[in-house]
Amino acid sequence: MHYFARQGQHRPPLCAALEAARAIWMAQSVQSPDHICNLSTGPEIQMVKEAKERGEPVTCEVTPHTCFSHLKLSSTWGIGVHYPATAQCEDVAALWDNLKYVDVITSDHSPHTLEEKNSPSRFPRCARSGDHAAALLTTVRQQLLSLADLVRLTATGPAKLFGLERKGRLAPGYDADIVLVNPEAQWTISNKDLLTRCGGRRSGVGACGARSKQVYLRGQLVYAGGKVVAKPGTGRQVRQI
Repeated sequence: MHYFARQGQHRPPLCAALEAARAIWMAQSVQSPDHICNLSTGPEIQMVKEAKERGEPVTCEVTPHTCFSHLKLSSTWGIGVHYPATAQCEDVAALWDNLKYVDVITSDHSPHTLEEKNSPSRFPRCARSGDHAAALLTTVRQQLLSLADLVRLTATGPAKLFGLERKGRLAPGYDADIVLVNPEAQWTISNKDLLTRCGGRRSGVGACGARSKQVYLRGQLVYAGGKVVAKPGTGRQVRQI
């Protein structure tokens, strides 16, 4: 009965499974690539696995608050609810067991302000926010996720899947997009640590065992010491190959 509905959910897991099945069937019917966003349940990843094993061009992505809920990335992490909903234990286990069939980890970030989140007329079901980089790095430190898989899911995989020019690798001819990390950092994320306008986290939630120290974009320092140091206009449109 678990997959029919969970208490308080507007989009029960059954809906996700049905839509994934329909998307895969439609893509197969018209012989078109199919990418499934925000995959979060065991039945979904099983369908993706079977489609990939049949040689169909199906890809998928997961979010940290579903696949990594053991790091307290749950509905208590922020204000409001989020979609996909926080995964149940059996779903989390299924996602981990089939991680090789996952192509991308995405933040699915939706930076609404507290005022917006508290306005039912504007945002009746608001998304959460979070420091996903710290959560993923903590997972690597705990030896639950390999560094190679982290690179595949956050860099090389997305760049290849979406055809992003000069992205996803540290190699000659590629942009020098680099994050320098302190793998020994012990800290707890709070509102003051978030460079976001949403302010949707409750202090004292989110203990991490790694921390980003510096970020370079195309070889230029853009983040250091907890502050954005890039000049306005630094960003560029990422183009497909």
